[in-house]
Amino acid sequence: GGGAGLLGALFDSWLGARAQVMYRCPVCLQETEQQTHSPCDDAPAQRVRGIRWMNNDAVNFLASLTDAATGMFIGGGVSLFTFF
Repeated sequence: GGGAGLLGALFDSWLGARAQVMYRCPVCLQETEQQTHSPCDDAPAQRVRGIRWMNNDAVNFLASLTDAATGMFIGGGVSLFTFF
């Protein structure tokens, strides 16, 4: 439902801000999500924060899992005893 979607969106924003890897181009000093910065002739960017493997795809995947799990539990489609 809507509550699960809202929780997934909030988790996506929080995880993106706190854990997603970000790089800085040494040429123009712009932050980017990529390891190289194409506007600066693919200059290798330097990691400034975040977990190395936590790119935007990983953030989206984890937020989707949170959304789905929350929806199942809120909707009553899954109980803790379903898996046992």
